[in-house]
Amino acid sequence: MNPHSLDSLSGRTSDRETRKRDGVLTAFSRRFSTIRASVPAFAGALFALALVGCGGSSDSENALEKGVNALRIFDFDEAYDYLSVAVGEMDPSDPQWVEAAYGLGVAAWHRSPSAAEFIEEAVELFQKVASVTDDDQVRFRCYLSLGRIEEIRDFVEEDKNVEGARSYYIQVIEGAPGSELASRAVFRLAQTYIDELNEESYETAVAMVSDYLTEYPDVRFANVGWQYVADIEKYYRKDNRAALAAMKKAYALGFAVESKEDIYIWQMANLALSVGDLEDGVVYLTEVVRSYPRSKFRWVSQQKLKELAEEYPQMNIEIPELTAFGEV
Repeated sequence: MNPHSLDSLSGRTSDRETRKRDGVLTAFSRRFSTIRASVPAFAGALFALALVGCGGSSDSENALEKGVNALRIFDFDEAYDYLSVAVGEMDPSDPQWVEAAYGLGVAAWHRSPSAAEFIEEAVELFQKVASVTDDDQVRFRCYLSLGRIEEIRDFVEEDKNVEGARSYYIQVIEGAPGSELASRAVFRLAQTYIDELNEESYETAVAMVSDYLTEYPDVRFANVGWQYVADIEKYYRKDNRAALAAMKKAYALGFAVESKEDIYIWQMANLALSVGDLEDGVVYLTEVVRSYPRSKFRWVSQQKLKELAEEYPQMNIEIPELTAFGEV
């Protein structure tokens, strides 16, 4: 068994701040900034969206609908007020209680300014929902939220519970293998090891994500996951060859952020050249020039191709012209 595989991991962990180490944003934060910042709130809001139109005329149902609408626009304070009313007037046996309580947990967690009692309330709600619901997807969303709360410090005096967070993430991975929720859990679990800032933990994180994506190659966020691996290899392990191999897998799947494709391909060109892979370097530089007329890297890519053509005449490198946007 791979000593760094998911099966060999046990224990629990936690952390919820977007953090920088020595002024450098961590690899997970760089590649997953959008997912990381929005998943807990946005997942809750998306889940709550399904409740719109639930109908009814009772005060609790009206409060529930208004709370859901507030979540849709990320107005957590208003959502908290309405959903508190809804939950207060419902019994856990009520069919709508799970949705209302989950939404209230999201609102309590993300209120601003935050307070210890709100975080504690969110934890209690997520735990209660997880224990009551028959919907595995809802339960696993609760585990992701609970893991995130454990993983991150909300206050200076608060200690992180990394082992607690890991336990929640592993439950999602084992309970919903190959799912979108499991992908998120794998990435978050891996980041808890990256944050330990040592070579062994980097190796654990790379093996964890790589093994998962190899087993589930078509899972959602696979492209993001391979870019995550590439970041770890390049910036933490200083292994450009391994970083290039991971980027090639992301490239084959299609990069997650289409507007930054030229940047990623430019990075691939530099990785290839740094390890002596001239042919791939030329291919990627040429693609930047030919396929991305608005890219700020077109001119420098063309200049690099000219330098390589002069240094390696035997390669017969073709220098593409810089065409204006819209020209073929």
